[in-house]
Amino acid sequence: MVNIAQINDDYVPVEALIVYQKTGGDRVFESTLPKFFITEHAVFEDGTLGEGSPLTEQFVGALARGLFPLDYIHERVIAQSPAITIWWKPASTARVAFSRDTGVTGGGKYPLPPMVFKLTGGKLYNWALKDNVRPDKTTKLYRSPFFNIYDNGKCCMGNVKVPDALDIVKWEATFIGGKCTNELPPYFRKGTPKDVWNQIRGKDIFPVEILAETGLTVNNIIME
Repeated sequence: MVNIAQINDDYVPVEALIVYQKTGGDRVFESTLPKFFITEHAVFEDGTLGEGSPLTEQFVGALARGLFPLDYIHERVIAQSPAITIWWKPASTARVAFSRDTGVTGGGKYPLPPMVFKLTGGKLYNWALKDNVRPDKTTKLYRSPFFNIYDNGKCCMGNVKVPDALDIVKWEATFIGGKCTNELPPYFRKGTPKDVWNQIRGKDIFPVEILAETGLTVNNIIME
């Protein structure tokens, strides 16, 4: 959809929507009638409105198709709206870089637990999973094992250049490929961040039993 900052002769009004709100203060909730009612009206050349008729599903569908054109959805996406995308990443291994102040020495590949990402408003969130299967709404979320993650799961991306487009693979690569600093260290049920990351270097499987609970489920981050 293109935002039109200036209406000119290229556009003429053809339809108008009028939103009616049920009156009566709090009594609006005592009725089975909807709180709002919308009618659509044809707009004539002289600017007057035609007779109103209830808004139809066909009209709403036409608007939706113009706003949100049909597009491919990645198989790992578990929830999506025009403003939010939530997806999961199976357990894997990856190269992770650490700054000296983290106390994590050496380098190389590290095992990563299965994870859930949420992208909204250009902000990325990250949590861990215990089971390496596609999560459902009841699946519990655990604190991310990465540094630079706030308590609510929001990722501090620093000055990293983030992808312009909604490409979950690129977002994952940008997140994992950034350097972990000692700001906002992770929390584990057992072991310090330094010890955990030093001990798992070069291994194939992340010890998910040390992940700390958040009290959240996938449904919580969908509904918030």
